[in-house]
Amino acid sequence: HAEQAITALLLGDAARIWGMSGRGIQAFGWAEDAVALADASGDPGARRAALVGLAVATVFAGRAGPGGVTVRQIFDEAIELTEQRGEWWAMAMAAGFAGTSLTTFDPDAGEVLLQRGVVAARRSGSPYAIGVVAMAAGRPLGRTGRTDDAVAAFGVSIRSFTELGDTRFALASRSDLAHALRRGGRLDEAMAMYRETIGGWIHLGQKGAIANQLENIAYVEV
Repeated sequence: HAEQAITALLLGDAARIWGMSGRGIQAFGWAEDAVALADASGDPGARRAALVGLAVATVFAGRAGPGGVTVRQIFDEAIELTEQRGEWWAMAMAAGFAGTSLTTFDPDAGEVLLQRGVVAARRSGSPYAIGVVAMAAGRPLGRTGRTDDAVAAFGVSIRSFTELGDTRFALASRSDLAHALRRGGRLDEAMAMYRETIGGWIHLGQKGAIANQLENIAYVEV
């Protein structure tokens, strides 16, 4: 049982990391294995790690959970387990991703989760968790025209990731900031930000991100 629990923890964490790095399909398979091993071990900590990995992988793979389970159901259990154990870093990550996913079809519930994620990130003291949750919170703010609030949220995430030396997530935060500025009608600021971020994505060889930046630059020009 101990070996199963350790393996589930590792696979769950790997699924979370791979999913957040844009490799959701591979992460999803690891997460499914992690859940099975965690259940066999009977270890609640292993199940928490497995569920967080599964939730993140489900979001980034763009597919339903196993057996028809919804993303919200997966996140709800993951969050409950992390709260019970006082694992604030994991709580922040789970609530942040759950909140930003839920806001697309249940804005009120999504924002409640995001606020829980913000509180958990602060309690964790982790600049990475603070950055991730701030970026997650900024996205629905930008989509709903609350541009000043989005700028503030992305400012937190940009500072956090820059201090950590996480180039990819700092770029993602600046790209999301540009989207918020564009949606808010601040087109000159958005264009300046896109011109900055596209160079970073080219340097990293992120073709999908480059295409996205070009699409948005064209939109602003039109």
